Amino acid sequence: TLDRSSAASDVYKRQLLNLRNLRFAFVIAMTIITFVTPWYGPDAPGGAEAETRRLVGQLRRAGAAVEVLTTTTRDLYADWGRDYYPAGATTIDGVTVRRFPVGRRNRAAFDAVNARLMAGRAIPAADERVYIEEMIRVPALYDFMANEAAGRLYVFIPYLFATTYFGAQVCPERSVVIPCLHDESYARLGLYR
Repeated sequence: TLDRSSAASDVYKRQLLNLRNLRFAFVIAMTIITFVTPWYGPDAPGGAEAETRRLVGQLRRAGAAVEVLTTTTRDLYADWGRDYYPAGATTIDGVTVRRFPVGRRNRAAFDAVNARLMAGRAIPAADERVYIEEMIRVPALYDFMANEAAGRLYVFIPYLFATTYFGAQVCPERSVVIPCLHDESYARLGLYR
């Protein structure tokens, strides 16, 4: 039992902290930590991609239940409207990776808006919608998240992709974002506020 007397307040605080840590450990042990990222694999280039692989590997080695939800797109440099990998579940380095097919997009509209952003120029809200809606389309990913939310913590990485923007809205109470933020025009978009 917890001793709540003033003489034992320090002991009580330590006991309470231990109970909170135990509760947190229990919740994590009963949760599938599910990373959501636009592309995933040992050959996907980029800092956020490397960080995702590192975190997933560390959690798996620590004994956590961990999975990755991603698209069928190869990487940042591929056509985001075309499948590269087959849809479905596979295992990479002992971790289940579920890939979801990408839908058609208006690449020209996206590229026009993205070119202005890459040049550091501000864009109106209507163009922000074009940017996020014509980026990567993966409705099956969001459907899976909604249907499988129980027992999962969704970890989105990085902030600027549609998988994070739309995915985090599916189950906000079960979502954490690792932004991998840079000083870039994307970070100043109103849609991320």
